[in-house]
Amino acid sequence: MNIFPSDAPEYELKGLNALITGGSQGLGRVITEHFLAEGANIVLCARGEKELSATRAELAGKFPASKSWPKPVTFPMRHR
Repeated sequence: MNIFPSDAPEYELKGLNALITGGSQGLGRVITEHFLAEGANIVLCARGEKELSATRAELAGKFPASKSWPKPVTFPMRHR
């Protein structure tokens, strides 16, 4: 699936490193799959650690040679 307009410049993603936020669902997931299909190394970030791990497992099955590192996004509590 090509997510870029037909007049967009061509970019080589193979071997590049990418940080993708919201990578466990929706548009972030589509972008993640596209980058992996093109050979990029990715770091997935999302708020839900469970969904993130499930997404990583699914993607590892689809893209066995891929490298991805899931990282949950956390928001530290501030006490005043």
